[in-house]
Amino acid sequence: MAKVVRLRTQRERQERAQLGRAADLLRDLPEDVVARLPARDRAAICTARKALRKQADAEESIWPDGGFNMVGRVKLMDVCRKIRALPPSARPVQVRDVVFLIIASVERNAPILPYTRQELADEIGCDPREITKIMRTLEGLGVLTRERRPEPGYRGLGRAVYVVNVDVAWNGDLEFRRQLSAKQRQEQAEKARAKLRVVPSSKAAE
Repeated sequence: MAKVVRLRTQRERQERAQLGRAADLLRDLPEDVVARLPARDRAAICTARKALRKQADAEESIWPDGGFNMVGRVKLMDVCRKIRALPPSARPVQVRDVVFLIIASVERNAPILPYTRQELADEIGCDPREITKIMRTLEGLGVLTRERRPEPGYRGLGRAVYVVNVDVAWNGDLEFRRQLSAKQRQEQAEKARAKLRVVPSSKAAE
């Protein structure tokens, strides 16, 4: 099957590069810094991030409205079943809404959730503190994992990012997805083995 390539003029490439730099600057703003800004400034940053994401989607795709993302049918159906089984206190409706948002927003060849906690809260209409609980639930369901990545301007272990399970949602090269899937599954297996090794001696004796 032939690969469809969208040709761009030099001006379009330059504008695309400028948009990319602007998006990087906004994305890399530490969340604790943004949280201390006046409400009007926080809203402006949120609006700018959304506009840049929408523009990037339109530029990336040959299809109207930003194109399409892929889902893993088996994994997604399993996640949906587990969400339906959640107790009301776990906010299953909002957990489901975040899953839909993840599927719609996963970026090309970069399964990093491009939303801050505040932006997620604004999108689904809840308190930002609830987002932390929802993300932990999604980690438990295998939808994503939380990682720390060293970056300038961030203390300690670095910026917290959520990496989407590529067996749930994907946008990009299929061979690259297969490689990432194998890597993610290996990491999940290693974490599971590590948990087994940390079982207390009293539990092990039982």
